[in-house]
Amino acid sequence: MPVLQPLVAPVSRITHNWIAAQRLKYLPNARPLAPAEYSSLASHFSAQCLASARIACVDEIPTPTFLRRIIDRFAFLRDRIQFDFSSASGMTLGECILVVDPDPSVELLFHELVHVEQYRILGMKQFARAYVQGVVDANFIYEQIPLEATAFALTARFYDGESFAVHEELLRSLKPSRSSS
Repeated sequence: MPVLQPLVAPVSRITHNWIAAQRLKYLPNARPLAPAEYSSLASHFSAQCLASARIACVDEIPTPTFLRRIIDRFAFLRDRIQFDFSSASGMTLGECILVVDPDPSVELLFHELVHVEQYRILGMKQFARAYVQGVVDANFIYEQIPLEATAFALTARFYDGESFAVHEELLRSLKPSRSSS
């Protein structure tokens, strides 16, 4: 949606700041992967990725406060934006994975760990930029946001029992950042 392209940079900065603040809020009470979770995912993720990941159980996935202001400012988007975070099962903030279920499925963890690896490759600022740009490019269709589409596709391959390294798959499609901030 070309009319929204000028908003990508400022909304990306706001998104990055929100992600960083939420990460700091939830990380202190987050736990490492349980041994069974770790072993279920070890054939697809590096030991470094799995060791850095932290799981925080929350009652509800937080909705970015700035999202409502953007929707209100651009009334024509109101019917288009269907991002309902309250019904989400998980969200990734750097290495911190928020989950609603205290015993998340291995498929949910896999999907969220793809995002952990995307953050590791891109860095937090570039991840936020890529996500916001993806939202605009996908016309606000969640499943078509490139970072999400990749996570869904890799999760489907995992579910089908395919053997692959997530990091290597992501390097084919992502441009790494020089800075991991």
